[in-house]
Amino acid sequence: MDGYSLEEKRAFAIKDNIADGEWDKELLGNKWSDLPLDDWGLLGQWKLDDKYSQNIGKVVYEPNKSNHKASDLYQAEHKFDEEINNLKNEEIKHLLKARVSYFGNFDFAKIADYYAYQATPEEQRLFEKLGLVLLDKDKLIENGFSKIMSYLDKDHEE
Repeated sequence: MDGYSLEEKRAFAIKDNIADGEWDKELLGNKWSDLPLDDWGLLGQWKLDDKYSQNIGKVVYEPNKSNHKASDLYQAEHKFDEEINNLKNEEIKHLLKARVSYFGNFDFAKIADYYAYQATPEEQRLFEKLGLVLLDKDKLIENGFSKIMSYLDKDHEE
């Protein structure tokens, strides 16, 4: 992870493993106490970063007619390509390339545009299966999302 500060590497290590990691909370409290572990949900109540929790933005996206290329829909991470390609073990190369793909960025607005106006039926079916688009049948998300979130917040507080 060249190019990242020590603080960024430490934060990434924690945040990337919050859901599935097993934690020695005493060790974390002593050795990593300079980090906002509680805010990340490690030592107490789980919280989203403010940039996500304060303003969820528009729940429903209306696609715009456009002519996107497939390369517009996703920004791949290439930071590790040279190192991975220098390896001799093809199976390990495949594993590492799969992991690096986790760091890519999807442009969901452009994906929705492409889905609505350019995708073939086969592409649309796979976009749906892979969760690249969510279809709001009968406006369930649009009409119920805020109510569900407030209910979950109240339930979590109790």
